[in-house]
Amino acid sequence: MKLPPEARAQLVDTLQASRVDGLLTASEVRAIAASFEISTGYVYRLAREGIAQRSRGSWLLTEQAVELYYEKRGRVSAVHAAMVDGVEKVPSLRQLQRAFATQLDNDERAFVRWGAAARRATSGTARWEARCRNAVWQTDHVKLGVPVAMTGFPRPKRLWMTYFIDCYSRMVMGWMVSVRESSDAVLEALRDAILIDTDAGSPQGGLPTVLMYDNGKTFVAEVIQQAAALLGFRTRPVSPYSPHKNGKVERCHQTISALALAEMPAWKNGPRDQRGRLYSDQAVDEQTLISQIAAAVRHYNFQRPHSAIGGQTPWECFSEDETALRVQHRSRLRFALRHRRLQTVQASGVYKHGGYYSAPELDSRVGDGLIVAWLRYDERSVDVYEPDGRFLCEATPVDEMTAPQVLESKRLQRVRQAQQTKRMRAALSRAEERYAPTNRPNGLDIVTRNTADPSPTATDRGDGLLEQLGLTEGLNEPWRPSE
Repeated sequence: MKLPPEARAQLVDTLQASRVDGLLTASEVRAIAASFEISTGYVYRLAREGIAQRSRGSWLLTEQAVELYYEKRGRVSAVHAAMVDGVEKVPSLRQLQRAFATQLDNDERAFVRWGAAARRATSGTARWEARCRNAVWQTDHVKLGVPVAMTGFPRPKRLWMTYFIDCYSRMVMGWMVSVRESSDAVLEALRDAILIDTDAGSPQGGLPTVLMYDNGKTFVAEVIQQAAALLGFRTRPVSPYSPHKNGKVERCHQTISALALAEMPAWKNGPRDQRGRLYSDQAVDEQTLISQIAAAVRHYNFQRPHSAIGGQTPWECFSEDETALRVQHRSRLRFALRHRRLQTVQASGVYKHGGYYSAPELDSRVGDGLIVAWLRYDERSVDVYEPDGRFLCEATPVDEMTAPQVLESKRLQRVRQAQQTKRMRAALSRAEERYAPTNRPNGLDIVTRNTADPSPTATDRGDGLLEQLGLTEGLNEPWRPSE
């Protein structure tokens, strides 16, 4: 057994002190030799001579040598050759190698030879934890390692999965599987993470305080930042080229992949033959993949103990924390987690996704400016809101309306037009009675436009004026033609 330098120096001091005091006995020497697995002669030599001094010291690295080491990407032989060509005196190649191995740190040598990833692997880092549940969330896109047969695609595709995890409890708050990396996937996964739906087996939820993500364009998109402002949480991108700062979600993906995909023959990390090829490249069905991932997430959240939280399951850690959850209503989430634009309603509806979307509520709003909310890759429907943010309707594509839907729309339009016509006729009738009056039945008096309070009095009829003018004679006699 080779003694470390520190242990050898301390042992020499102890042996020499015992030798000077006359306490170094043969039995003690044998005991020391047995404990360190060295010979008794070596113990006597250490007690007598101590540690032999080196005849020459190690060669100290110069700034020029270190610069050459970086320039040659850690190849000491190339550094030595470049130094030999110079004018200064250089050590031997073996001595130079020993100098770089002892005087440069491991992380610096790894960085020079293999880059930043190797430096992270050979350097320590301070591990941080969130103070409570929903304090910090992390999110990322990851590509699933199995080919999936998709309707509408000629070849199998590898789908993307978007995670949201709680850094305090390691709970998978929400997830989404999509064909491509997109802001739509982020919005839908975020909605799944925030909503609390105990009936669907998702009792976790609430708004985060801080959301961490990498600098991918789907996360720094304007719609994501607007959603954070509308819902009331902050966003914090990690430093570029620093995936370790978003490491909790990265580690979660490894676990979920092993739970959900390890039994699939075409998994990219599965067993391979001698040529390095997978034993099977058979694509899986989309529904099979989603069901497997859902089962893996449930197992991860509610059954699997997690070593980073003291052997608890993520749900136990999440539920035991008493921090109040910030809950949002579905309607607010529906408005905030969409792309939005103010558009003018046309006769065919609102234009989106290369076509028109219509609803019965829009037939009477032609020419009005309304807010249209949509997802870029979801063409099934769009949401329409009033300018003040109140929900109006959900519009569907005009081209996909069925015959019963068209007939129902036309029926509602006829009903609405009939009501409008009825109101117009009643208004015209009231106006005609007011501005073009006729004699009323039962001998009631004529009502004129200037009569504020008609009543059957002589003054209102104007009879007193006719008597004063002497025009009452023959007033009530029947008319006869003149002879």
